[in-house]
Amino acid sequence: MKTILFYLIIFFSKILNFLINLFFKGRGTDFSGLLAYKFMPDFLTRVKNIDKNKVILITGTNGKSTTTNLVVSTLRNLGHTVTANLEGANLTTGAITAVLKNITLSGKLKTEYLVIESDERYLQITYPQLKAGHLIITNLQKDQMQRSATPEFIYNKVKETVKDVKNVYLNADEPISLSLKRFATGNVYTYGIEENDRSFKKDEKDISTFPCYYCSSKMSFDYFNLDNIGGFKCTSCGYKREKPDFNMEKVDFDGKRITVNGKVYSINYPMMYFQYTYLMAIAVLSNLGFSYDEINNNLYKFKNIHGRIDDLRYHYLDNENTIKVKKVQYHRIKQGNSETLQTVLDIITDDIKDKTVIFFLNEVEDYPPYFTSAFYIFDVNLNKLKAQNPNIICFGRSVAYDVANKLKYEGFNLDKLKVIESNDGKKLFKELEDEKYGNNIYLILPIERLPRLKKELKEINNSNIKK
Repeated sequence: MKTILFYLIIFFSKILNFLINLFFKGRGTDFSGLLAYKFMPDFLTRVKNIDKNKVILITGTNGKSTTTNLVVSTLRNLGHTVTANLEGANLTTGAITAVLKNITLSGKLKTEYLVIESDERYLQITYPQLKAGHLIITNLQKDQMQRSATPEFIYNKVKETVKDVKNVYLNADEPISLSLKRFATGNVYTYGIEENDRSFKKDEKDISTFPCYYCSSKMSFDYFNLDNIGGFKCTSCGYKREKPDFNMEKVDFDGKRITVNGKVYSINYPMMYFQYTYLMAIAVLSNLGFSYDEINNNLYKFKNIHGRIDDLRYHYLDNENTIKVKKVQYHRIKQGNSETLQTVLDIITDDIKDKTVIFFLNEVEDYPPYFTSAFYIFDVNLNKLKAQNPNIICFGRSVAYDVANKLKYEGFNLDKLKVIESNDGKKLFKELEDEKYGNNIYLILPIERLPRLKKELKEINNSNIKK
């Protein structure tokens, strides 16, 4: 009976995915997998033709989507076939959907490689079904509290999987995830970046404190590459950053080159957070048997389809009835995640020109009751932004005043601060017509809100042009 059900699920999923692609393209990214999981939770264990040594699971707080896309892109550029959940559906149902789109009616996976992005909370469900030969952990940090609670909650889930994996990849610069090394029974490969031109230091009062995962004493950092990632050490037991197996000794940000274990690789994205992504890809591809030349000749070709950065262009009529355009530079954050917000702030403040910065934060609309909080704005360092004295717009229905209060407490210039308690993107663009905001405008916005904002922008642009 189970066997018959397995084949029926495959048959009807083919029809369902065809109809979704025909009538609802871009939506329903895990719908067929959701139905399959409902009727057969262990569906993935029954799929044939999966080489466990060519299954890669990628999990962690930040960077898993970009890393998944980079690994998949490089494998495909090398001429290999890959099944992956690139649409961002990273629960077990998303993995099933990806497989259903690349499976024969006889239940065989049609591709050589299987690369799956996995939500940290669902790793314990997805891994036992796939028994992936490679598990990449990007980092474990404070994240969306409603879903992920604390890093310890996620840590305890992930460590159970680490015990069973053949090859585990851990961030040598991130103290929480590196400490998972003690639970591994298979091979452990570490990756990290030496102190470089874009590393930075913090005053002790500005460091988000967390205990050592060995002795619970205070952690200290000699330098940071990203927030809470860098040259760490425990002040008591001696736990510290170790020289990684895949060590980035040098980053040439202007020349777009990195040096890893003495070998120079060309890259496409010079931002710091991308360097860890490149490292993870180099590590797993090397262990899969690809040569330096094969990796180097294809790594730089990667184009990030889940872009953190985008340009939005607002068209409007001035007082003389002339069409003007304002470009808004959008920077993506992960809602409720202080590390991605800090990274974006660091990028924005690297631009020393006069600017306008828009904080468009909102509640996490994941599942009811919706979680409304701006705690993560209180965990970031705003000193550099304050010193630049930009125009600030705090926008959003739920937390605009929370953000404004944080800026007030930090001593920002209130004469250059505007609060708009609304979720209507058209009101935001209308406000930008004021010349005081200039043309160097940055927007900080969670990825979930971008499609609706683009739709609102398109509507208002069409309306203004027709006038």
